[in-house]
Amino acid sequence: MKRLGFFIDKDGKITYYGQWAEQIDNNNRQQFHDSSFFDDIENTLYFKNLHLMFDPNQGLFNKGINFSLQGMILLLNLTVNSDRSMIMFVPTILSKEQKITLNELYSTLTYFDDIKIVMPKSEIINDEDVYESLDDYYNYFNVQQMQNIKR
Repeated sequence: MKRLGFFIDKDGKITYYGQWAEQIDNNNRQQFHDSSFFDDIENTLYFKNLHLMFDPNQGLFNKGINFSLQGMILLLNLTVNSDRSMIMFVPTILSKEQKITLNELYSTLTYFDDIKIVMPKSEIINDEDVYESLDDYYNYFNVQQMQNIKR
């Protein structure tokens, strides 16, 4: 995945942010999670119109927890060299539209070897809030069964 991540709202709209690079250019805001998320998503009228409550000074990890508690999905591509890893913050209840979008993203998400899908019930993450298997998470929400639903 050549992006640093994505954000999915309750309507299933996906917005990508950042650019993944093997060699990071310290002067390129698009190669850092926090700054590219701010530039590509957080600073847009679309995002502001979602009226999410969050501390803009928090790091993206904490924002991910906060956004998921408000029904949104946030993925961070944490790939370093050949270690393809990601963390995705997801709500405890997915909308039908989010299920459709996740179904469409399944093959993209299989790119990652090290997967953490965090479904927090509060600001504190417990072991039972974390899935380390994409298939287990998809089966939990019956996402794959949504294949025949059209937008």
